[in-house]
Amino acid sequence: MSTATNVTLPEYPTPSSQVHSPTYTAAPQAHEYRLAHNARLNPNRSPRGFVLVKQTRNGGVSLRLAGQDDQVTLPVYGYGASVEGTLDVHKRDGITSVEVQIEGTLMMEEVAEGGATICKLFLNKTILWVKDRIYEAPCPRSLPFSLPLPTTFSNGGKTYPLPPSHESHLSGLPGFRARVNYGISAIAVKPNIIPHAVKSSLFGGGDWAISTPFEYLPRTRPSSPLPPPLVPGRWGIIETSQWKVFPTLIHANQGGHDIMAKLYLPASRTFCMRESIPFHIVFSSSAMSLAAFMPLGPVVNTPLKMQHTKIQLLRQTTVDVRFVLPVIFV
Repeated sequence: MSTATNVTLPEYPTPSSQVHSPTYTAAPQAHEYRLAHNARLNPNRSPRGFVLVKQTRNGGVSLRLAGQDDQVTLPVYGYGASVEGTLDVHKRDGITSVEVQIEGTLMMEEVAEGGATICKLFLNKTILWVKDRIYEAPCPRSLPFSLPLPTTFSNGGKTYPLPPSHESHLSGLPGFRARVNYGISAIAVKPNIIPHAVKSSLFGGGDWAISTPFEYLPRTRPSSPLPPPLVPGRWGIIETSQWKVFPTLIHANQGGHDIMAKLYLPASRTFCMRESIPFHIVFSSSAMSLAAFMPLGPVVNTPLKMQHTKIQLLRQTTVDVRFVLPVIFV
């Protein structure tokens, strides 16, 4: 006869406020299996396994990027993805080394003064092949590569999430234009004598270079479902950990009282496409100051079209010219 014992199960880890969706693959991976499968509505459209090909003008080198959709003009990669493909070398005479690199840059341009600041987000490069001095073997016709994209970058001693491809223009004076660009470059080096340490440049004299920009789109999903609405209590809304509050003090004109505005949003602050964003907003002040929000409040010489409260959802770009990192995306 056996006696049952109490077993304490481990607790679930606290979910992150932002969970990234894995990169999509058309076929199941090693740890996945297909539960059901429906035929594609458009059989003429290829799945996301299309190979995007870029070629040099002289036809010496071709860059083949795998895992793309046949409808795109630029390669697209998601969060934590790897830039995979092959470099095909068609004219191999005289080539001594082949390398490929991916790079991300953040550039801010001041329109009025004409100055520009460039922040390098990352640089990941690898040498695919180097000519052996002894055996004199020719360069292979096809060289596969796989370069992982980082998820963060460092600047000024701090770590930030790698921003998506983006371009923004801030009007006014002095006016700013910000761009986040990503690209992949490959080069086949053709010097007369190969140095002991291979150091190449994308602007070599007889080298064959090829490059193309790509888009980085880190799609995210909420870490938890939408929380239930907040419940009003005797002294205001009863706050919970599922909602995050953003307080703002609105300074009133002379003779009035300041207004404390509290905006409540789901704590994850990540929402699905086409999903309504719930919120609560609370104003705290004197009765006279709050009466200004009423349609027939005691407001003098105020046009009716201005007597309303509006909530807007905006994508914000913040520029701080005092630091090395000029643009922060919120």
